[in-house]
Amino acid sequence: ELAARATHLAIYARRDKEALEAAALWVKSAPADLEARQALAAMYIRHGKVNDALRELEFVLASQPGSRGQKLRQIANFLGREPDKATALKVMEQLVAKRQDDPDALFAYALLAIRADEVEKAREAMETVIEMVPPNSSIAMAYLSILRKQNDLPAALQWLESTLKQH
Repeated sequence: ELAARATHLAIYARRDKEALEAAALWVKSAPADLEARQALAAMYIRHGKVNDALRELEFVLASQPGSRGQKLRQIANFLGREPDKATALKVMEQLVAKRQDDPDALFAYALLAIRADEVEKAREAMETVIEMVPPNSSIAMAYLSILRKQNDLPAALQWLESTLKQH
């Protein structure tokens, strides 16, 4: 409990070095605590330690109850709050690399890529998702948002018209 409190205080004070130390101690004292693992992953990202962050998030992904898609979107949301969007996206790319056949993983990656202003990467991922599964409203809205960001209104209208005919 003390390590958790120290981690939260250090993060709030923007003392990343101390937050990394406290989060590591928190995980050491409570290895099954998913919040501790996420805090440690965030600190690793802030220190540019992609592989260490990836290890912690793989643990969270394997341990957390719920659907894989939901867990991946939660991780993407968590990573999207990190100031270093490029490192956060690298971590997510590695999480997704093992799950290229999973539309939920690609969708979560696309959502994070949008937040990181990597619109072309987001579009590529979303187009793969759309090829894999019929688009639901979340997928459709995300894809249309990407096309809007790219000022590709003709493609957006064509895709929307085609999708409405099919579904």
